[in-house]
Amino acid sequence: MIRRAFSFTALLVVVVACLAACTRGGFSARPRDAPGPDTTFDQFIQPDFGDANCTTDGWCFAAPPRLGMQLTAVWGAAPDDVYAVGRAGDVVHYDGKAWREVGAARVTNNDLNGLWGTSRSDVWAVGNFGTIVHFDGSDWSVVPQPGTLETLRAVWAAAPDAVFAVGDRGTVTRFDGNAWTASQPTQQRLNGVWGLSPSEVYAVGDSGVVLRFDGNAWQSLAQPSVLTLSDVHGTTSNNIIIAACGGSTLLHYDGATFTTLSSNVTSPLTSLWVIGDAEAYAVGLAGTVVRYDGKRWSPQDSGSSSALLAIWGAASGTLQVVGSDSAFLARR
Repeated sequence: MIRRAFSFTALLVVVVACLAACTRGGFSARPRDAPGPDTTFDQFIQPDFGDANCTTDGWCFAAPPRLGMQLTAVWGAAPDDVYAVGRAGDVVHYDGKAWREVGAARVTNNDLNGLWGTSRSDVWAVGNFGTIVHFDGSDWSVVPQPGTLETLRAVWAAAPDAVFAVGDRGTVTRFDGNAWTASQPTQQRLNGVWGLSPSEVYAVGDSGVVLRFDGNAWQSLAQPSVLTLSDVHGTTSNNIIIAACGGSTLLHYDGATFTTLSSNVTSPLTSLWVIGDAEAYAVGLAGTVVRYDGKRWSPQDSGSSSALLAIWGAASGTLQVVGSDSAFLARR
């Protein structure tokens, strides 16, 4: 089993992430021509990772296309078609064999904080200063009128004409297939968004804010936590889990009542993925990974000390995790 060293870069990112209240944004842009060593990998770890590259809990390292990358969001249309985005407009792609930089995808130097799509030809990324970029299966392009200049932290799409992005100052901007329209259902920063349909969308954020969109309006849901909420995901209306920045707390929503759950770790949680009633995963700072088995959350050995900032799962059960310090993990 290989354990990555917790470098100064990773430490710095952890500090920044904590100061940013566990959101996946907050990195500042850097020039692409900044001097530095040649850190391109010529070889890549293949999907059938050997035992030497995996922990006893099944988390395996993948070689990054470049060292020093800070990836803040990940989403895939399939196990062999996965994208991750991050600092200064970085976009990388996994084809089932290797992660590689997508040079043609670099259409902005702004940090990208959120990523989602509906198909191989409909992928959205959002970021600082209201940045929204779209991939149509052939080309990446910047949305010229995103409806806001606020930093956007997350995005979720139910369909090509039903896309929701959330961010600072309670901003929600929605795409109906023709234009983006912004609203402000709360004053609190929104850090995560996810839904089951265009008429059932949830957004979470600072000071314990939880919002639900019913297709017409956003409504606030009362719940027991006042912590910063970092992400939301689920499988049905009665199986929704929310991650809190406090580290030891997660919330479960059954459609009527919130229940507080202990993650049994102290590190802040940044992202989660729910597979079913008896299986879910959350990731966080300092290489934190916790797994839910239907009864309790238990820490797992990720083999990493980096800040893990995003997780995505395929229907096949494959999980992909990205984070600071070029952290790329997978579990199959």
